[in-house]
Order: sequence, then structure tokens, then C-alpha cells
Amino acid sequence: MFHREFTDFTNDIDASVEDVFAFFGQIEKWPSWTSAIRKAKPVSDGPWRIGYRFSMNAAFAPFIPLSITIFEYEEHKRIGWGVKFPGLQVIHRFEFERLGPSRIRVRNTEFADGFLAILMTPLGGMIDRFDRQWANDLEAQFRKRNAA
Repeated sequence: MFHREFTDFTNDIDASVEDVFAFFGQIEKWPSWTSAIRKAKPVSDGPWRIGYRFSMNAAFAPFIPLSITIFEYEEHKRIGWGVKFPGLQVIHRFEFERLGPSRIRVRNTEFADGFLAILMTPLGGMIDRFDRQWANDLEAQFRKRNAA
């Protein structure tokens, strides 16, 4: 099986994991705070969970809605979402680590597995830039809140 890593980095945020997790979970508001997302909306009802679905239009392909499914979920600890097709799965994983009562580290990793993952190789730089923009914008939102 072919495996392709696209990104692996961390951001530290001065906020509680509960606050960041709750903010992060407001899917429809993503376009208001990150330039990486043009549109986002839930498809599933209720809270996030394994199997939960949403769609988003990313800045790199603003006219193509991406249908995303949550494959890994542990509240306040981890979210792994992406797409799965025969021969290809692409997963973006967010891990939330408490560094103290009001400081966390968010680790972003994104990868593709499967025999078709090799076709994703040329997209690696674009995926990394997208993920970093999103993470930096998330961190910036909490810097603004803390400065106010």
C-alpha cells in the first residue's frame, strides 16, 4: 500500500481545549475566520461523532464542494476527517493536547493511503499550505480574543 504524508506541524493556542474545540466545531462560521474555507455546512444533524458528515468549499477549489466524513473522534482530544474511495483515503487529523488550563497544542497531520495515493503526490504542497493557513487563522482568532 502506498502512503503519502502531506503535512505534520503544531500550533500552540492560549485557550482551553474546551474553548478551542467548541469554536472549531462551528462549521458554518469557518469562512468568517479563515481564508482557507469559502463555504462550510453540516450535512449530518447533531454533534460531531464518527460518521458525521459536512461539506466545505476550500479556497484552492472554491467551486467544488468537498464531502467530508469524520472517521476518528474523541471529544477534546482528536478529530480525523476526510474521504475514502476504493484505492484511496485522505485523512486530516487534528490532535488537541492540553499544555495547561488555558493553553493547548494542536497537531495537524494529513496523509493519503492506498494504491491511488501516488496520484495525490503533486498536490502535497497545496495541501500543506491550505492546512497551515487554516491552523494559523485558528490560532489568530484566539490571539484576537485574548487581546480584547
